[in-house]
Amino acid sequence: MPGVTGFVSTGCEPIAVSEAIVDSVRSRCTDSILQLNPIPFRRGEHVRVVGGPFRDFEAMFENYLSGTKRVAILMKNIEGCAVRVVASASAVARI
Repeated sequence: MPGVTGFVSTGCEPIAVSEAIVDSVRSRCTDSILQLNPIPFRRGEHVRVVGGPFRDFEAMFENYLSGTKRVAILMKNIEGCAVRVVASASAVARI
């Protein structure tokens, strides 16, 4: 099956997984794609901008805005001062 990297097992023997666990995983699927909830960023965590005009810049995570859709990050400018930038949460990734 595409995307399968292994099975739950002990050594070479697969382990039976309860139907409740299977149902829980299936309930998180949309069009047969598992939706994983990302681990939230923590204040002070170092991040990298992966999209938008500041792509590839490093910053420090400040906080979430509007739930988890937007974030505030602190970027150092040339003078060494931190500049607060608001970006889409999808434009920021862990380093």
